[in-house]
Amino acid sequence: MHEVGHTLGLRHNFKASTMLKNDQLHDVNITHKQGLVGSVMDYAPVNLAPKGVKQGDYFTTTLGPYDYWAIEYAYKPLSGGTEGEADALRQIASRCATPGYDYGTDE
Repeated sequence: MHEVGHTLGLRHNFKASTMLKNDQLHDVNITHKQGLVGSVMDYAPVNLAPKGVKQGDYFTTTLGPYDYWAIEYAYKPLSGGTEGEADALRQIASRCATPGYDYGTDE
């Protein structure tokens, strides 16, 4: 998924690994929906449960919330001419403070 993200124009997102709290990392009810990290463009380590904790997902198996948001901004079909497109992009961008949309690149 990470390399496909590059082909779609997504950059590395090293802040995405901070999406979940430690006690959420092995809860498959959360990780199967949201992933382990906010973006597959992060380099997340293997998710190993501490002793005494039931093992959850070892790796993320879905796009993270940031990925869906960034792809929506880049590829959502827009209409209404230049002004309509600009308004639609502003509306998408205005969600930047949504939990899971954190971003930090390597540049």
